[in-house]
Amino acid sequence: CALAENGYGEEAAQVLRRAVQLSPSAGFEKYMYLGQLLDSEQAILSVRAGIKILQHEVATDPELAPHLSSAMCSLLELLLNNQELKEVEAECETLVKEAMRADPTSPEPMQAMASLRNEQGRDKEALKALRASIKMWLPATPAGASDGHGEDE
Repeated sequence: CALAENGYGEEAAQVLRRAVQLSPSAGFEKYMYLGQLLDSEQAILSVRAGIKILQHEVATDPELAPHLSSAMCSLLELLLNNQELKEVEAECETLVKEAMRADPTSPEPMQAMASLRNEQGRDKEALKALRASIKMWLPATPAGASDGHGEDE
């Protein structure tokens, strides 16, 4: 949202809230922008609303699947940052699996999994997920070349 990008976050939130009032069941983007501008619970509710719309839209337009995956990862991060892990752990596990299913080629769900595993204290699994994400981001290493990191690190 251009207003928010230019330092007018409150004004942007007002415009987006009005857009929600005018058309609550269409256009996931306004909910995702609101999720970035609002605090904790309100941000979570907004992103959930965006995901709900995206889930319906993906059924008719599969090209929106990457947006759904990204939205699920955003919700996972919001939950991890604003809730107690024990309260949201099962939902976060579901979100990361659904995000991977929505867009198996995206590195973002692996990054989200790394965050979740880190919060769970499962450091080796977190590192493995992070490495898998980085591999997806970076071009393939030429055959015979080493990336300088062993698998057991």
